Amino acid sequence: RAFLRGILNPSAALRFQQQRSEIMNRVSQLVNNFLNDFVATAGLNFRTAEARYRRTSTALLPSLPLRVSVSAKEA
Repeated sequence: RAFLRGILNPSAALRFQQQRSEIMNRVSQLVNNFLNDFVATAGLNFRTAEARYRRTSTALLPSLPLRVSVSAKEA
């Protein structure tokens, strides 16, 4: 019945369509903002975890010289 009223009253139908469009745009904005924040946070957390892993994994290794050269006489 309300649907028929919308057909009979074009201005009401247009107003409904505009409101629906505004709501959908707002929902799309919110979803996009959420996803962008989630991806940015996930990337930041991944980089932080990666840096933390690198720091702890290298700290557990004994400190070795970067280059060990042994001459033929020493060997």
